[in-house]
Amino acid sequence: MILGANGSGKSTLMNLLMGEYIAYRGKLTISGHTLKSRQQLQQYQTGIGYLPQDPTTLFVKDNVLDELRYGLPESSDSEQTILTGSKSFKLDSVLGQNPFDLSGGQQQVLGLLKVLLKKTANIISRRTHQRSGYESKRAGGPSVARTTQSQCDNYYDHP
Repeated sequence: MILGANGSGKSTLMNLLMGEYIAYRGKLTISGHTLKSRQQLQQYQTGIGYLPQDPTTLFVKDNVLDELRYGLPESSDSEQTILTGSKSFKLDSVLGQNPFDLSGGQQQVLGLLKVLLKKTANIISRRTHQRSGYESKRAGGPSVARTTQSQCDNYYDHP
């Protein structure tokens, strides 16, 4: 978890890591390697899954099932993984719906599942815990957090 006071640079750090910003002074060092170019950064990004604060920016397909399939290899293993994940995250009943018709909590869970299905070692998230209460519990609740932490090496949540 990345914590800090307002204005301390949490969002800037995340934007640098995801390549949305380019450092014009100072340096970005990951695992002891100073990154001096966008190409060097892209090498590290292959192992990072990013869940933005607004998960709808990830949605490009007309239904939840196609959204989860998008970017994965076509295989029966992928299909089974998608079905198992959608059931675990309580999205199995909405697979035919348009992602934009889901509740905010369901959209957040769908975005997280999309990132998890890519099987990245590191997940960077922005305020995924923000949605709470009844809607969040219906959309997966505590099981989502446990599953997320068990599916990747490092989970960074930006509050």
